Amino acid sequence: MYKDYFTLSKDKDTHFFDLQSSKLKAGLYKSSAEFGDLKHKVYVIDPFDGKRPLLLNYEFIVEEKALDIGFYHTLIMDSNVVSGLHEYLAYRRGQIRLNESMVDALESFLEHLCVTNIDYSSIFYLAENYYKEGKGAVLEHSSLRISSILQLFSINPEIFVNDKEIVIDQERKDYYFDLHNGGSFDQCGRNIAKWFVESHEPSMYDTWSNLTYACLLKMVLIKFKYKKEVDRKNEEMYQFMVTDIGAVLSWENALALSYFSGFVDKFIGVDKKTPLERAKYNLKRTSWDVLLLKMPYFLLNVNHLPEVTLGYVATSEKKLYEFGRNISLSLQMCRVGDSVPKPVVSFDLGEHAEKLGDVKARELGLSSLEIALDRLVGASEKAISPVDLKYLVRDLEHQLSFLCRS
Repeated sequence: MYKDYFTLSKDKDTHFFDLQSSKLKAGLYKSSAEFGDLKHKVYVIDPFDGKRPLLLNYEFIVEEKALDIGFYHTLIMDSNVVSGLHEYLAYRRGQIRLNESMVDALESFLEHLCVTNIDYSSIFYLAENYYKEGKGAVLEHSSLRISSILQLFSINPEIFVNDKEIVIDQERKDYYFDLHNGGSFDQCGRNIAKWFVESHEPSMYDTWSNLTYACLLKMVLIKFKYKKEVDRKNEEMYQFMVTDIGAVLSWENALALSYFSGFVDKFIGVDKKTPLERAKYNLKRTSWDVLLLKMPYFLLNVNHLPEVTLGYVATSEKKLYEFGRNISLSLQMCRVGDSVPKPVVSFDLGEHAEKLGDVKARELGLSSLEIALDRLVGASEKAISPVDLKYLVRDLEHQLSFLCRS
């Protein structure tokens, strides 16, 4: 596949990250992980199945040059984890109370951070708050939580692991102060928040989440329309993406497969008894959950070679974890300068395969993979414009009003 593509096209801008063929271990996670007890947990979702991707491009395949790639691991934390760590720091200072189970979960997670020496990314947390709460909230409130995160990532790891004492490591502190041009953790937090609101447009995240929201609305409408015909549901969803969205979205395609097969109803959170406004709220919330799960794919790009970022999602949402751990990246195509990569993802049916039968489960998995591969190597896609997308969403919401209670 790769030899033919690069030899014939002479394309020097396209790169493939191949995890399906990779035998390389990531060296950090063997799989997704859990920290805490039954009452409170922090989850880490590994979209790479414990692997390190192969990077394949013209230089490597045709010119047969060795590629010296450095992999950088980072945690993409959701709002619940960021707020939990912020509260934990306040708890350790005697400012608030936390129940013992939550403290144990957060300390177990912090131990993991100390042992692995993994870094963090605040981009999703800031994006979600910027979109939902506005610029002022990011500058005033989110910056304080980022300050707390910086402090916890600056603690001396050996002292915390051995004694659970929070002692700031001077070298780590200096690193973050220099990186974010601040003289204190609070100033660094403000600088990060200011950088974000000045360099990011909320409309970008609005479009991304609305694409998923439109797909979720259509999934619910299709599922209500047909009872058991999973193949028929998949086909209608595919046609919707091609005709209305203008692009076959690999992630949403995998989500549709699992939803039509009856395995993620709780994650979607809508049935015929759900009131209309509640249904819309649940689906919008789920669209942001999906965007969070997609963030590792956005970070996996070739814009900063020879450094490649492997991102892992940290969340305290059990439903998000149970779904996200079953989605893994098989292949991703990137071009230099692109901000939106093209992934091929696979959904592990796991114990649900028995309900469908091995043959049916295999057929559905292959169908989903074929759709994604066709999209990857096929003709150029022209996705729906943001304005038309908003009209499409309104129409789908109107259709949903006939199925849900007012």
